[in-house]
Order: sequence, then C-alpha cells, then structure tokens
Amino acid sequence: MKRVVKTSLCTLATSLLMIASLTAKAATLSLIGGAVDYVPWNWNPSPTAPGLSVGNTIQTFNAAQAAVGEGIAIDANANIVYTYIGKEAGSTNLFAGSDVRSDSIFPAFLTGFTAPGTTIATTGSSGLLDFSFVGLGTCCVDPGAFINGGGSFGFDAGLNLDDSNLGLSLAVAMISPSSAYLMFGDGFGDADYDDMVVRVDVSAVPLPAAVWLFGTALIGLVGLGKRRKTA
Repeated sequence: MKRVVKTSLCTLATSLLMIASLTAKAATLSLIGGAVDYVPWNWNPSPTAPGLSVGNTIQTFNAAQAAVGEGIAIDANANIVYTYIGKEAGSTNLFAGSDVRSDSIFPAFLTGFTAPGTTIATTGSSGLLDFSFVGLGTCCVDPGAFINGGGSFGFDAGLNLDDSNLGLSLAVAMISPSSAYLMFGDGFGDADYDDMVVRVDVSAVPLPAAVWLFGTALIGLVGLGKRRKTA
C-alpha cells in the first residue's frame, strides 16, 4: 500500500511539473485573414518604428474584414504590453487596449499628448487581441473607431457608435512570433498606415510559484521515504 501511495505521489508531482513546463511556453501572435501588402512609399511616422521601413511586408485589414473576425490574435493566455511608437497624422487619434464598444476607453494613448515609449500593460486570453484605434475627427476626417476583429464604426452627433465610418483600417507588421507593430489608417485617404503606430509584445503568464513548490515537495517526500527505507 505504501509503495502504491509513493508511486502515485511521484506520478502526480511529475505530472504537475510537466503541465507547468507546457503552460509556461512562449505565447505567440498570429494573423487571421487580412491581405498581404507592403509598407508604402509615404510611410513616415515620427518617431519612426525601429526595424520597419518602406517595402517591408505587412498584413492589412479593412472594415469588412474586421467585421467578420479578422485581425491579430494570441494562442494562449498572455501578458500583453502595448507601447506607443509615434504618428504622422495631423488629426488626433487614440489607442485603447480594449474594445471601446463595451469596455472603458482608458488607459489609452493619445497622439499629441502621450509621449512615445509610454506603455500599457494588461493580460489577455487565447483569441483576438482586445484593442481599438479611435480617430477623433479633426483635420478633415470623420470620427470613428476601428476594433480589432470587430469592425469599423463612426460616431454620430451624440458620440454614439454607429456603422457610418468604413474608411478606417489597420495594418500589422510582424517583428517576431511574440511582437508586432499595429499601424492605424485614420481614413483621410492616403492609406499609409502611419497615422498612429503602436507596438505589441506578448509573453506567457507564469504559473504561481506554489505549483512548482508543491510538485518539487512531493518528489522530495518520495525521495526521503526511499532513503529511510534504504537506511
């Protein structure tokens, strides 16, 4: 009976540690749908996005594609960090690490006010990343919001979301399996995807230290029992 119990404890401990190792694997980004394109000749955000230049491959998403669930996603629960890079547009745009149709718009980046390098840290579950770009409608463009995997929406006179603004767009430039640039087109018509640029980095959510301690403690107990038996 004691041997059965020890074997069961050892098996449980080993299983816990194996599960912990698998769960701690790196989270990765993936692109769902969209269309392959290239960074256009007139792309020039300030500050510029390190490592990205004219001619690099990007994936673009228009309102119709986003409305049917196309966009950028993660494959596991992850820690997510958004970093404001820069902008080109004369109009004022906003980035929120949420779906502005149902969640709070804050914390957010606002062009002309947020310093480049500012970050937003959050967490997310497997599936489409939860973020929105919002054009606030200055400098000859209509106000509206582009939601990753959720579509593009305009704002009516009462600042309520409607479906009138289909000119907004998103482009994604992959940096690595866990990093990408999110590039916003605010609908002014130049389609250069530099009106606001944000970097996203994802990493696995680590298991609580208690899981590792419990597993190693069980293995230690089994080992101690074997030593006592030998003695």
